[in-house]
Amino acid sequence: MLWFRRKKIDPEKWDEMNKMVLNLTKEKKLEEALSAAKELYKEALKNYGKKHKNTVTALNNLGFINMLKKDFDEAESYLLMALQVSEKVYGRFSKEVAVVNMNLGKLYMLKAKEIKDVITAFNTEWRTEVENKDMPETCDYKKTKISQFAEV
Repeated sequence: MLWFRRKKIDPEKWDEMNKMVLNLTKEKKLEEALSAAKELYKEALKNYGKKHKNTVTALNNLGFINMLKKDFDEAESYLLMALQVSEKVYGRFSKEVAVVNMNLGKLYMLKAKEIKDVITAFNTEWRTEVENKDMPETCDYKKTKISQFAEV
């Protein structure tokens, strides 16, 4: 079996590429940021492999950008990969793992808010529909709490 050493990218170039991703993200140029973050991830894999701190950074960036784009499934996928790698690289109780967990927490809060908004919209639409119908006297649909039908 052949063993080879990975060629390491110049640390200054890595920092420059990472800063570009961060700046594009701050400027809300999310499509450009996502493209740059994908390139950064490819460079991380090529130069450092799967289990390296720069790979964690690239995965975390991808997860965060996708979260901002409200592509929650893609964001979750990247952040979970970042969590798995960061635990191997830094150890379970490191500040780097805490940062990835914090981003996962933000993601799950946003997902929960989106679900709540959908349920609220459904309840409002359903309530309006029920209230606008001429219900028989024996029917007590109007007295039923709408939230009973869509609790999570």
